[in-house]
Amino acid sequence: MLSRVCVGTMVIFLLYWSPPGHADTLHEAAKTGRLDAVKSLLDKGADLAALNEDGETPLTAAALAGQTVAVTLLVARGADVKGRNKGGFTVLHAAAYAGHAGIVEFVIDRGIEIDDQANKAEITPLHAAAEQDNLDIVKLLIEHGARIDLKELNGWTPVARATFKAHKEVVKLLRQHGATCEPPNRVGERNYRFCMNPGG
Repeated sequence: MLSRVCVGTMVIFLLYWSPPGHADTLHEAAKTGRLDAVKSLLDKGADLAALNEDGETPLTAAALAGQTVAVTLLVARGADVKGRNKGGFTVLHAAAYAGHAGIVEFVIDRGIEIDDQANKAEITPLHAAAEQDNLDIVKLLIEHGARIDLKELNGWTPVARATFKAHKEVVKLLRQHGATCEPPNRVGERNYRFCMNPGG
């Protein structure tokens, strides 16, 4: 069994949210931002909730690829902004993980749960953004009220995830907003010192 420290969000997404391989036509059109093709397929009755071989909806595929206009179109045509992929991740997790601020704001404005943990890894969008060093997304999520110290399945908070990856600016920001460093007996002396003084 992998240790709790080494099983990062990246591994979690590779397991449960792998990039599309043999996507169906609507997924591929959404992912590549071909809006005319998306519209045409939807007009012909393409299923907005269909999962491709990788367990993604067209909406999550578009979000991971940063296709903001495609995301907007899919939602306007009835895609469930609160829908999930096969691992239980939402479009907000996808956008936070991939670093797409416009999509993050768009789905938050439409009422998506900002601290959602109803997925196989129990991570929040803030965990995903923090581990991927997406500082602007971390700021955005905090501004919208994301809770700082929620723990995922392995017991780690967003600041712990950022600490393990040595993401200095993310750790500093989370600490400024009250994030608590894990003790040395949990994360090791080096990680503890980094968390307590990421600028040192």
